[in-house]
Amino acid sequence: MAKKNQEYSTRRVGPKFSTVRQRQRIEPFEPRIWIDGDKMYATCERIRLIPGRSIPLKIKMTFENRLWRALKEDWNILAQTLTLTYLHGCVQINFGDDEEFIMAKISHGI
Repeated sequence: MAKKNQEYSTRRVGPKFSTVRQRQRIEPFEPRIWIDGDKMYATCERIRLIPGRSIPLKIKMTFENRLWRALKEDWNILAQTLTLTYLHGCVQINFGDDEEFIMAKISHGI
């Protein structure tokens, strides 16, 4: 016979948040990427609303994770040679290889 704790588990089986609440948690980190001249920038609602450059580590990591995914899916850019410079309200994406930046511009018709 199973123990009482094993028989009647209170562990949640379904998702932790509803789809509406999950969307509210993810949308502020949805990156918006653009090219201005010879530089590429990205921002999201959460970073744009934080005053100054002191962005909490949790917000930075969440944004960077979403940014790397968006760059890979939408722009076909891998994050191996990229570095980020945090500016006021946005992030500048620095390419280690100039040819990769040129190919990203060409692929989007810029």
